[in-house]
Amino acid sequence: MLVIGLTLSACGAQTATQAVSQPPIVPPPVSTEPVVSEPSQNPYAGFATRGPAFFETMPITGKTVWPTKNCDQLGIREMMKAVDFNAAMYIVASYRGKLQLHCSFGYSDQAANKPAVISDTMGIESVSKLITANLILQAVSEGKFRLDTPLTAVVPYYKPSVGSFSKKPTVLDALRHRIGYGSSTEQSRYINNYMPFAKVPYDFKSTFTGNPNSVEGQIWYYNTIPLEYEPGTQQTYSGAGYVILSAALEAAYGKSYMQILQEKFMNKLNVTRIWNDGDTPIIPDRAWRYKDNGEQRTDRNTPAGTGASGLIASPLSILKIVEAFDFYEQGKNSLILDASAFTNYITPYRSELVPISDKWYGHFGVAGIGSISLAASNADGWSVFIGGTTLTSPSQAALINMAESISQISPSADNLWLTVAGKY
Repeated sequence: MLVIGLTLSACGAQTATQAVSQPPIVPPPVSTEPVVSEPSQNPYAGFATRGPAFFETMPITGKTVWPTKNCDQLGIREMMKAVDFNAAMYIVASYRGKLQLHCSFGYSDQAANKPAVISDTMGIESVSKLITANLILQAVSEGKFRLDTPLTAVVPYYKPSVGSFSKKPTVLDALRHRIGYGSSTEQSRYINNYMPFAKVPYDFKSTFTGNPNSVEGQIWYYNTIPLEYEPGTQQTYSGAGYVILSAALEAAYGKSYMQILQEKFMNKLNVTRIWNDGDTPIIPDRAWRYKDNGEQRTDRNTPAGTGASGLIASPLSILKIVEAFDFYEQGKNSLILDASAFTNYITPYRSELVPISDKWYGHFGVAGIGSISLAASNADGWSVFIGGTTLTSPSQAALINMAESISQISPSADNLWLTVAGKY
């Protein structure tokens, strides 16, 4: 950061024998944004090789509702050892609307010895898809479109190359990861969304004059790729489908994705700490990633990736939304979902969602550059968010096991939500 200022000086009256001068007046910097310098050595180097004893020295902060169980007595340290979760980890959980715990483990900034705390923010990766799916279900309940509506009818510039296939992909096909694109499309989507300033293989650059990393640019690119199977007939995990669903929301409401999320979910739940990584150069309290030393990268995601993988949030913000899905009551008391969402989508198609579990409803997210998350609620009334920054990639099953172990503790009538104001 370059700070340009004026140096002012004042000189007093001079005599024949002495010149009196005052020291220069240096004005304060014009910006108070922190300067993030690149460490001379990766502070996380060797985490994975330091052995089990290393985990015993890592700080753990937070609070639980149980006077006889603090965060360090919930087995989190042992869980960290088991999956080699070696940077920072956050676990927050509520039971039927009452916050039961918020525990943070490790360092959000190892170079500065800054312990992880619940006010930190982090990328939630594909957990963004869970948010998008439920925004779509709300749009369906409002009559903006139907689950069986072809995406081409909602997004005019989406013109898939269907070839000999008789069906165009629908809203439901995209939600279920059955849109028609195969694994090769997903690989190219990953490259284009996550490396927007690198030399990416856009075959249409010579003819598309807009921003290739915009939602429209991404979808224009998908238009050039033939579908690989009849929509609805196969399942291939699809970020592309959720980029197109993001466009469907924007087209239906005439607003940006983040405006829709703000109005439909965040305002209703008094949630403030969710951002789109591509829209915001500096996101406050962001935990440093393992591999990039916490650099505040504006190229981590692009706006096109918002609904698929681009949201940054505090753990409590996502927990508040997951809690409000009201999974255990099938949406009867939800502030953000109509009960028809469970009848028409969540209940019949839950086996195709992530995580695949008879008991939990939610989503798993992981990024190769060092973040991982799980947001889910179960049929008993527990809602859990587990996330963190890590070199290794614990499996979906490992995080579900963490959630399951928390849900086995007897819930308390006490509620910590009132004690965490401003952190979600």
